[in-house]
Amino acid sequence: MSSTGKIVSFNKNENSPPVQNKAVKFIGLTIVGLALFGLLFSSVFSGVNIFGRSELSFGRFGDKKIVYQYNNSFGQGVNNSMQEYEGQTDMTDEYYGFIRRMVWQQEFSNAALRAAMMYELEQAGYMPSSRAVDRRVVSTFQTDGRFDADQYKSLSAANKASLRDNLREQAVLETWYGDVLDSLYRSDASLDFLGTMKAEVKTYNYITLPFDSYPEDDVIQYGRDNIKLFQSMALSRITSKDETAAREVLDLYSERRQEIDAFAELAKEYSTDSYKEDGGVMGDTARHTLLEIIAEEDADAVFALAVGDTAGPFDTDYGWIIFHADGEAVDADPEASAEDIRAYMLRNEVGMIEDSLLARASELREKALSTGAFRRTAEADGLEVKTTEPFPFNFGGDALLGDSPEKSDDAQLTGTASSEEFWEGIAALKDVNDISAPIVLSNAIGLFSLASTETRETEDYWDRIVEYETATSLQADYEALVLAEDSKLFVDNFSETYNSIFNP
Repeated sequence: MSSTGKIVSFNKNENSPPVQNKAVKFIGLTIVGLALFGLLFSSVFSGVNIFGRSELSFGRFGDKKIVYQYNNSFGQGVNNSMQEYEGQTDMTDEYYGFIRRMVWQQEFSNAALRAAMMYELEQAGYMPSSRAVDRRVVSTFQTDGRFDADQYKSLSAANKASLRDNLREQAVLETWYGDVLDSLYRSDASLDFLGTMKAEVKTYNYITLPFDSYPEDDVIQYGRDNIKLFQSMALSRITSKDETAAREVLDLYSERRQEIDAFAELAKEYSTDSYKEDGGVMGDTARHTLLEIIAEEDADAVFALAVGDTAGPFDTDYGWIIFHADGEAVDADPEASAEDIRAYMLRNEVGMIEDSLLARASELREKALSTGAFRRTAEADGLEVKTTEPFPFNFGGDALLGDSPEKSDDAQLTGTASSEEFWEGIAALKDVNDISAPIVLSNAIGLFSLASTETRETEDYWDRIVEYETATSLQADYEALVLAEDSKLFVDNFSETYNSIFNP
């Protein structure tokens, strides 16, 4: 953005070429759609002001107010969207309130974009003339191919003024469309390059070694090697906001220690954490869970407690905590606790699991390369071989280029579209039956083998697809810029105004 606050440079030309013939290509563009297809005036002027105010200001862009009126595009957008939900008897009040806010929020964003377009075009010196608006009035009120003056005259002065404002806005949006979205030069070479990328699609056979398939024997051995981590103890706790309050509670417990329920009653009365309602009871708690809250030496002190004793208070991120021993410390049986140990490893030892599975995948790859049989080698090792849908080299999952590796029911491929490691791995596969090096996926290690390569015909309307996707991308970038929190031109009062209407 320049020092003058300009976002986009526009052509100062009121007589921009008509763009209605291009509407089909950009039918998905919400904001521009208002300009291309016109406003629905048949119901614009029949509404009533349900809020008791002539207009509601939700903010501004530059000097352009973002205003809701029942007969402007903001109001019409809300009305048309909400009509889809009217009469749905199975909708709860809470859900209806959620839908209503989402509709208003979206239409506010649309109105903010229109305000930005109006502001930028005016700054560039463009404003539809009165005669240009007159021509739009004539084209709006047609009967049998002729201007219906009686229909136009039947409108009140206020509605005529609102009509002209809407038509002026429509002219501005069409100009914005023509100057911003339809003025890009695209060379034949760039279209051919993109077309070639889209046309060549490949299919891959692959296997995955999920992190949670880490061998159980190795899980049990990890438990034995780290037996102290998996000790457990029945504990209760009291959390206080500061050390002084915690020590006062500790003094009260010392006075009432002989009472069986003393700690539980004090927890219900004084504790500030979520265990309060249960009398502070945490239940059987593993040492590694405690280590997420307190230091190792403090955990040692807790696990050394005799039944009925307390440790602390300890300063933690959650407040000052006193722990009470409800039972004795118990050593874990790694075989019986294998699933708990595995869960701990998946949270805290992913690197160890990853290294182990990478080594296994490398061994499988070497076997498959030596035998020339990827599928047979994998299946002999008890692994399922899956096949991807055909997809082009499409890093980032760009809609312009079509499908991506994530077009699958396999959750293990989630994230591959934007994974540099994945694309680098499969890019090395040139010939059918080539096998990739092991690739780290989101929650697994994968091996991929090129199964087939196919060249598809480029669509006859490829240039229009490129234009559509380019325009969509430009609009998204413009929207992000216009609605940015740090914008010096955009003032967002949506929540304040919305709440004054529906949550006074």
